[in-house]
Amino acid sequence: MIFDNISNIEKYKNDNKLYEELKKLTLLKIGDKDEKKRVATVKFDEAKFENHLKNIDIHYVVSGKEKILVSNNIDNHVRLTEYDRDNDYELFDISRDFSSVVLFPGDFLVVYPGEAHAPKISDDGENVYKTVIKLKY
Repeated sequence: MIFDNISNIEKYKNDNKLYEELKKLTLLKIGDKDEKKRVATVKFDEAKFENHLKNIDIHYVVSGKEKILVSNNIDNHVRLTEYDRDNDYELFDISRDFSSVVLFPGDFLVVYPGEAHAPKISDDGENVYKTVIKLKY
């Protein structure tokens, strides 16, 4: 898992695949409230962990703020759905064993397979404008 700001993109030059995707994010305008990037947020008690087996997620916020819960021990969570091969995800509860990060404009979070995450959380109901890039792992 990587939590950073796009201003630090040069740190990732040695990982060509990740670096190329991060470079695309620098083309997005911070503060942009393009409706195509608006994501409906949820309250903490509505959130669920998602886990991927084949893809890396890069979450990038351009406007608003987003809380994402993270857990590196999926075995401590109750499975809510079976793995969906077509869409590469499975859902788990968020009852325990997690940390959280808050993404502000320009921040990104890279989540690798096996690193459960519960995105789209807003404590105040504020809209978040973001993009998510999926990379084959």
